[in-house]
Amino acid sequence: MKKIRVAIVGIYLPGIYPRGDNSVVADLLAPAFLKAAADADPEISQKYEINILNLPASLSGEQIALKILDVNPAIIAYSVYIWNYNLVYESSRLIYESQRSLPIIWGGPQVSYNSFEMMKANPQVKMIVCGSGETRFKLLLKTNLQLERLVQIPGITYRDNQGNIKQTEGSIFEDLSKIPSPYQTKTIDLEDNRRHCVFIETARGCLFKCGYCMAKGEQEKGLNLFPIEQILRDIEIIYNRPNVAEVVFTDSCILYNRDRAKLIIEKILSCSRKIPTVFTLDIAFLDEEMVKELSKLQLSHQQFFFGMQSTNKRTLQLMNRRIDTDIFIKKVALLRKINPATEISFDLIYGLPGDNFEIFKETIEFALMLSPIKLNFSPLLLLPGSPFWEKREEYGFVFEDKPPHQVFYNKYFSIEDMEKARTLVLKVILVMYFPAIREIIYKISDQNAIYRRLELIQRLIEIFENTANFSIDGTDKTAQQQDFIKSNNMVKKRIMDQVAQPENCLYAYRATLQLLKEVNMEHLAEDILLGMDYYKTLCSGNVGRGEDIISQKYNSKQIKWIKLNWVVSKSE
Repeated sequence: MKKIRVAIVGIYLPGIYPRGDNSVVADLLAPAFLKAAADADPEISQKYEINILNLPASLSGEQIALKILDVNPAIIAYSVYIWNYNLVYESSRLIYESQRSLPIIWGGPQVSYNSFEMMKANPQVKMIVCGSGETRFKLLLKTNLQLERLVQIPGITYRDNQGNIKQTEGSIFEDLSKIPSPYQTKTIDLEDNRRHCVFIETARGCLFKCGYCMAKGEQEKGLNLFPIEQILRDIEIIYNRPNVAEVVFTDSCILYNRDRAKLIIEKILSCSRKIPTVFTLDIAFLDEEMVKELSKLQLSHQQFFFGMQSTNKRTLQLMNRRIDTDIFIKKVALLRKINPATEISFDLIYGLPGDNFEIFKETIEFALMLSPIKLNFSPLLLLPGSPFWEKREEYGFVFEDKPPHQVFYNKYFSIEDMEKARTLVLKVILVMYFPAIREIIYKISDQNAIYRRLELIQRLIEIFENTANFSIDGTDKTAQQQDFIKSNNMVKKRIMDQVAQPENCLYAYRATLQLLKEVNMEHLAEDILLGMDYYKTLCSGNVGRGEDIISQKYNSKQIKWIKLNWVVSKSE
């Protein structure tokens, strides 16, 4: 019997892990879990051939549609996230235009909490799976997508024969012990001669419910754990494979269950390969023992990064977060006590209710005083299913109608404040990409507390703009609101690519030297003079020749320290 062919489509952002390397394939977990669970069911495996298409977001919607149709599927299922929604929309629309009878299913966090509205806006979609997908996906396949049987499946939204949108009641709490490992079943093949970014999920859910974060799972609160034996076996497979370039743990924080965290770290350390690894960590759950354990691993770039978001007490109250500044000060001191060279970074959000531009500046200043190697900034996104989404009228949110639902402003954070925040963010980011210049900012304030770090950065950029003769402006006056996120990213890329030109890097170092003169701290200028020498050499002629000359004068560690570490965009 010829099997029915199903295509499960995942779209990933290339060049994130490892940073700047677009050649590494990201093995998304959602499609892999769906296939592993379905293939383990004899009734389904006898009837269906399930294919996974993991495709990079660098492709166009048309290219993705063609790749999907190339496998000649009878059913198409998309895993929809905030970063791939536009490509999912465009590719599924094109497929629908060419093959109207081909059923298209959407699932994932971006469409689970507003499925009715999504179905209204997307006539190409036959049904949406709301919530966890493994059990529902199997039930859908067993019904052969027959409408009269869909009512038996809890938590789906679908169209009836008249085109009316229907929703079923109920929820499903997944028994994670029943979902086979995609690594042990080789649903994800790590021996295909390609380099892989691998994701590991040890638990679903979160102990908290922050205002900006969508609900994680169908349990009200708490963690749904995968069997630890399965996780340890997965780690053994992954960390002994030479094709794995980076590993990302997707948990809200592995430290929420300390005994399991210790077993996980011990297993990683027992494996043959030391692979760069990314953990999302809750700073409040760090103690000396866990810091020492984590420090034994080869943590990826930025090593320890934490969500700070805001330091304003009113803002923290509105978004239901209880981590105050004292915790950050105490825990960062602990990290640096154990390893002074520890790399630390923070995530900050602008546009939060309770904040405004001046309050946002105070959050940046506090974060800078902890001497991070990087600050990661994000505009507030109003995610369906989040507490902020439920209170969008109360807080006066004005936001994009379509995903990713970027907030334009709210009753606390004005549209003028948002424009100023975008420009300020870009100025801070620029300095962060110059390690030597970043450290000069820190040293100036360390030696004289009257100099606030954010004010130093603003003065430095003012000098730079005057000499380099172009403006660091984070806004795009021509952008349409529906293209806001894309526009913001393109502005950042365009400006940072321009800064990355050797002559502009030289201007940045000259501006830093002038800043040192203004504060009477020229004795700190050693690395700045090195940076000026490096970029003068590059500007004097052939870049490759300049690299050869400078490598004879300085060692690789020095060169890495003074080089701008922005990865220039190869395309838009």
